[in-house]
Amino acid sequence: MRKILLLLLLIGSTFSANAQLFGYNWKEGYYIDLRGRKHLGFIADYVASKGIAGAYGSSFRFKYKDEDSKKIKAKDVRAFVVKPDKKQPTLRDSFIVATTNKLSDAPFLLVKINNNPVKLYSSVWNTASPGGVGAGFSVGISWSGETYYWGTGPDDVTKLTKKNFVEAASQFFADKPDIVAKITDKTYGWSDRENLIRFYLTGKWNEEDKTSSAGSSE
Repeated sequence: MRKILLLLLLIGSTFSANAQLFGYNWKEGYYIDLRGRKHLGFIADYVASKGIAGAYGSSFRFKYKDEDSKKIKAKDVRAFVVKPDKKQPTLRDSFIVATTNKLSDAPFLLVKINNNPVKLYSSVWNTASPGGVGAGFSVGISWSGETYYWGTGPDDVTKLTKKNFVEAASQFFADKPDIVAKITDKTYGWSDRENLIRFYLTGKWNEEDKTSSAGSSE
C-alpha cells in the first residue's frame, strides 16, 4: 500500500510539473485576421524569445472560451490586443504585425505611441523559453529586452538609433512640442529616450535617472 501511495504521489507531482512547464499564461484579448474579422478570446505566448541567433516569435496561442487552443501564425494576422492586468481592466496592449522582411523572425510590434502620423513601436522579448513567461509590457507587462522602431505602419518601420533619434522623436512626439523643443536644442538626447517615452505616456519622470543633460545625444 505504501508503494502504491508513493507511486501516486510521484505521478501527481510529475503531472503538476509538466502542467507548469507546458502551460500558458492566458490573457483576455482578440486578434484581427486578414479579412478584418475580430476574434474574441484568450491569447498567450505572444512575447518573442531571445536566443543566440536573435529574437524569434512569429506566432501566438489563441483559444475561444471553453475550447482547445491553437497556434495563430503572424502571416494570418493584422493586429492583436491583450489585457495584461486583471487589476487594471481598462489597460490594453496593442500589437501590429510588421510585414518587412527584416522583422520576419519576430514581427510582433507593441504600439507605444500612436497619436501622430509617425508611430513609435517596440519589439520585446524574453530571454527565457516561451510559454507562460510572457506576462506583458508597455505600462502593464514585463519583458527582458526591447528594441524601438518608428514609422507610419506595419510596412514602414525603421530601427530607432542614436543617429536618427532627433529626426524620429520630432515626429512621434509631434503632438508634444515642448518635448520636441528640448530634443532639438539637445537638452535631452538619446540617453534620455526611456524617460522621455515614460513621461509622454504617464506624465512621470524617473527622478533617479540623472543622465539627462545638455549634449546627451552625442
